[in-house]
Amino acid sequence: MEFMEYPKALYLAGQQLVVDNIEQEESARADGYDDWHADHACTNDADPGEPDELDRDALKARATELGLSFARNISNEKLAELVAAAQ
Repeated sequence: MEFMEYPKALYLAGQQLVVDNIEQEESARADGYDDWHADHACTNDADPGEPDELDRDALKARATELGLSFARNISNEKLAELVAAAQ
């Protein structure tokens, strides 16, 4: 069985580009496109000092600081929207 190099998918910030030959690949790589693993690692590295925007305890604390009332079973997403709207 022979390995087929092309077509090949390259990625930039999660966006996919399919190249059909070496010339297209070289051009795309010059523009910053890379293999999936390298792009995935770059786009999913979060700043460890930055709190998760959907951290429930932090959201609840911020909502309380803002004087907001909310149901105990509110979803993290809805709570985040409530807090964002009040800021």
